[in-house]
Amino acid sequence: MDTESGRTTPAPAGVTTPAEGDAYLSATDPCNTRAFPAEEFWTYRTTAVSGGTLTYDYTRNLRPQADFVTRGSDLVVFTMGGNDAGFSTIVQSCFVSITRTAAACRSAVDAARALNPTIRERLIADGAALRAGGLRVDARIVQLGCPWLQLDNDFVLPDLTTKFSGHDPDAHHPRRDAHACGHAPRPAGARAGSRPDRRALSARGGAISYLR
Repeated sequence: MDTESGRTTPAPAGVTTPAEGDAYLSATDPCNTRAFPAEEFWTYRTTAVSGGTLTYDYTRNLRPQADFVTRGSDLVVFTMGGNDAGFSTIVQSCFVSITRTAAACRSAVDAARALNPTIRERLIADGAALRAGGLRVDARIVQLGCPWLQLDNDFVLPDLTTKFSGHDPDAHHPRRDAHACGHAPRPAGARAGSRPDRRALSARGGAISYLR
C-alpha cells in the first residue's frame, strides 16, 4: 500500500467541496494506470478545493493474494513473517558494514525473537483462512522459510570503530543469534551452505499441521 499527499489537479466546474472532490476523483480515478485491474485499486481523499485547484491524497491498494486462491488451486506457496520480524532491520543492524553495531544487532534479533509466537499464530490463522475461503482439504499449503543470514563459520560481530578493529567485548555470534524469521540453529551434522529448513503446512480433514 503506497500513499502520497499533496497531489493537485484542476477542479472541474461544480466541484467546490471536499466531498464533491472525493466523488469526482473516485469517478475519474486519475492515478490508476489500469495495468493490473484485477490486483490494484486507488482510494482518494480531497484535502482542499481552492482557486480552481483540487488538492488530494491518494493510496494505492493491492488486493490480498489470498483472494486469488480458489477451489481450483491445488498448491499454495508463500513466505510470511520476514517483514513482521524486522528482516531488513536485522540485515542493516548486523550485516551492513556502514550501519551495523553489536548493540543494534542484538536489539533487532531480540525483537524478532520476541515476535516469534505472534508470527506463528498469524501463520496458523492465515492457513486456516485459506481453508475457510474454499481451498480444498486435499490442496497443499507450503510456507517457505526466509534465507539464512549467517552460515556456520563462527565469526564474531564487532562494532566497526575502525577498519579491521579488534573484537569488541560486546560482540556476539550472528550464527547463534541472527537467524531470521524464527529459524532455529542448524541441526548438528548439517553441512555449511546446506539449504535452509523449509516447513510446510498441510491440511487433512481441515486440520493444519507442520511437515518437515
